[in-house]
Amino acid sequence: MSTTIFSHSMAEMTWVRISRLVYCRLETVKAALYDLFASVESWVLQKLFLVDVHGDRLHQQTLYEVIKEARAHM
Repeated sequence: MSTTIFSHSMAEMTWVRISRLVYCRLETVKAALYDLFASVESWVLQKLFLVDVHGDRLHQQTLYEVIKEARAHM
């Protein structure tokens, strides 16, 4: 589930609900995933499997974009 809200500067931002009480900006979610991938890369793993159980389109699209960008840079 996601929602669009207005920040104090009135700029539109997309927020992702990551739990019942916690919302997070998409940029923050992406940054956390990039950090995770960078850490895992240092382990010299051959394959990494991610399982998405969110079920909503925004989470799926965000994860896809991060994976695609990570593959290009790692």
